[in-house]
Amino acid sequence: MKTIQLLFLVSMLFMVHEYAAAQWCPEGSFESNSLANWQCYHADLYVGGPNNGTFGSYVAGEVPFTNHTIIGNFGTVYGMPPVIEGNYSLRLGDAGNQQLSRIDHDFLVTTPALKFYYNAFLVNPAHNPADQPYFEYVVSQGPTIIAQQKIVSGNSPLLEEVGGFASAPVESTNWMCVGVDLSAYMGQNVRISFRVADCRGGGHAGWVLIDGICGVSPITAAFTVDHFFCSDEPIIADGSASKFELTYRWKITPTDSGGNPTGQAVVWQAGNGLVGRTNIKAIYRNVTGQVLPCDQHYRLELTTQNGCLDEATDSALIYVECVPEVDAGDNLCLTDVNRLYQGVNIGRAGFAAVPGITYRWIPATHVQNPNAPVTSFRLPAGAAPDLPMKLVLEATAPNGCTARDSMYIQSQPQFTIVREQEDCCGIFLRVDAKDPGSLDIRWSTGETGPRIFIHENGTYSVTVANACASASDTYVVNDLDLERYWRTLNPVPPAEQVLYTEGTQQLFPGRRAIVYHTEATDPPYGRYSATHYKLDVYNRWGQLIRVMEDSIDLCSGFPPETIGWDGKVDGQYVQEGVYNMRLYLKNCRYQDWVPMKVTWCSRLETICLDSECLLSLIRFNPCGFLKDLACYEVGQRCLGTSSDFIFKTTFTP
Repeated sequence: MKTIQLLFLVSMLFMVHEYAAAQWCPEGSFESNSLANWQCYHADLYVGGPNNGTFGSYVAGEVPFTNHTIIGNFGTVYGMPPVIEGNYSLRLGDAGNQQLSRIDHDFLVTTPALKFYYNAFLVNPAHNPADQPYFEYVVSQGPTIIAQQKIVSGNSPLLEEVGGFASAPVESTNWMCVGVDLSAYMGQNVRISFRVADCRGGGHAGWVLIDGICGVSPITAAFTVDHFFCSDEPIIADGSASKFELTYRWKITPTDSGGNPTGQAVVWQAGNGLVGRTNIKAIYRNVTGQVLPCDQHYRLELTTQNGCLDEATDSALIYVECVPEVDAGDNLCLTDVNRLYQGVNIGRAGFAAVPGITYRWIPATHVQNPNAPVTSFRLPAGAAPDLPMKLVLEATAPNGCTARDSMYIQSQPQFTIVREQEDCCGIFLRVDAKDPGSLDIRWSTGETGPRIFIHENGTYSVTVANACASASDTYVVNDLDLERYWRTLNPVPPAEQVLYTEGTQQLFPGRRAIVYHTEATDPPYGRYSATHYKLDVYNRWGQLIRVMEDSIDLCSGFPPETIGWDGKVDGQYVQEGVYNMRLYLKNCRYQDWVPMKVTWCSRLETICLDSECLLSLIRFNPCGFLKDLACYEVGQRCLGTSSDFIFKTTFTP
C-alpha cells in the first residue's frame, strides 16, 4: 500500500485544474452535478452508542437530507475555495449534529493510480476521543484495505483552527491531495468510501469537501542530454519525455569522473509547468550569477512532482571542457604594401602555446609556421598582394573544443561604387568594400553610410576611410529621366489636367468609363506625374462599392484606357443607375493619395462628319441650293464641360 499526502497552498490549487482535465476520472467526479452511481448512507449517533452508527441507505439523487450535497464553485469556506477541480465538489455532512454520513463508489481500475482531494472541517469540543467529530476514507478491494486514514478533531497534526468559538473551535485540514497506488489492482473493481461524523453528544458538527477523484498514471522523470560539451556552447537538456509533472526542479552537482560529488550542488526550482527543453548553463547563471566552470564533470538531476503521486528523478553525467584561449593579434595597417615581401609578424606578441593545444593559421599559404600562435607572413617575389586579407588562428583542445580569432592585413580602402535600380523614383549608389570593421563613408551629397538614393543626373563622389588611410572615387549618372515623377501633384494642374470623356454618356456592358490625359496616346503617355492611381466607385447612396489601384509599368506612364471602370463589382455588372467616381494619384514626392479634380463633357452635340447630296445636277457646286440629305459618319462635339473631384457615369444594362 502506498498513500501520499500533500497540503496544497491555496495559490497552487487552480493550477491543478488544467492538469486534471487530461486525466481519466471515475464516474464519481461530481462534474455532472449528480450523485449517480454513488451509494449514500445516513445514521444517527448518540452518546454511549457506536460511533459508526447503523446505516440506512437510499437512492442517490433522492437524498432527504443535506448531508450529501453537490456544491458549486462560488464563495469561500473559511477563506478556502469550495472547489479545486472543475466546477463542482461534494459536501459530505452538514452543520447538524449527532449524524454520521457515508458515501461509497465502486469503479473498475484502468489506471495505475488514483488521486482525490478533501478538506475536512471538524468542530473540536474537547470531548472524549471516541465522541469527537471525525473524517475517514477507505479504499478497498473486497476485504482488502488498500488505503485508509481517519482524522479525529483535536487529535490530528493535519488540523488547524480556522474559526468557531474558543470553547469549540472549527478545525480544518485545508485541501489535502491523496494518491493511492492501484497498479496491483488493474482490471479489478475497487471501492472508495468516505465517512464524516458529528459529535455524538450533539451541538458539534463535522463535514468534508471532496473533489477531483481521478485515475492517473504514475509520475515519471526523463530527460536526454549529450555527455560532452564545450564551454562556449549551451547545455540543452530535453525533459519532454517526463509525464504527469506539475512542478520540477534541476540539480547541478560538481563530481569526479566517477560521478562522486566534489562540490556544492546548485538547485533550481522551476515552479509550475512541464519540463520541456532547458539550458543548464542559463540555470546556473540565474542561480549563482556566475558562469558554469569548465574542465569539470557534473551530475544533472531532474526531479518532477505532481503533488499526490510522490516524485520521480532522472540523472545523467556530463563533462564540460574549456575552450582554449586564442589571440590572433591586432590588425596590421600597411602604408607600404612592399613590407609583405619582407615579412610581417602575425599573432599576439608574447602569447605562449599551451601544451596539449594544437594551433593552425587559416589560410596557411605564405604563413612561415602555420602551427605556431605567433609567427610571420611573407609574400614571395612576384605574388600580388590581395588586400585586405583575413587570417584566422584556430586553437583546438584535446577533446575537440575549438576557438578562433581573426586579424586583417590591410592598406587603404579597396572598394567600388555599385549602381542598384530601385524603381521609377530613382536609383541607389552603394559602396561595395572589402575592408573589415567599420568604415567612414562620406558622399558628395553630404550623406554618410554605404548607400545613397538619387533621382537626378550628375557626378557623385564618395570618400571611404579605414583605420589605415582613405580613398575616393566618383560615379557619373546621365541616363535618368524621372523628373516628372517628382513634380507637384496639384489637384487642378492647368497643364496636366485629366479629362473624363464619357461622363454624360451611357455606360453599358462592354464599354468602360475611362479617365485619360489630354496630351498623348503613345509612350511616355503624357505627363501624369504619377506613379500610382486609385479609382473609387460609389453607388447613389454614397457607399464605396469598388476600389481599383495600379502602378505604372517600366516608368513610361499609364497607357490609354488604363484608368477606368467597366461597370462591374465582384465580377458582376451593377444595377442600372448613376454612379460617382473619385480619382487619386501619388508619386515619388507625394506618398499619400492626392485627390484629383477631373474635367468631363457635361453636354454633347451630334454632328455630321461626312455627307452626300441627293438630286444634285451641278457637280461643280456640291449640293447647290439643296440641303445635306444623308450623313455617312456621325461625330460628337462638346458644348459644355464640368470639373469636380466627384464625377458621374450612368450605367445601363
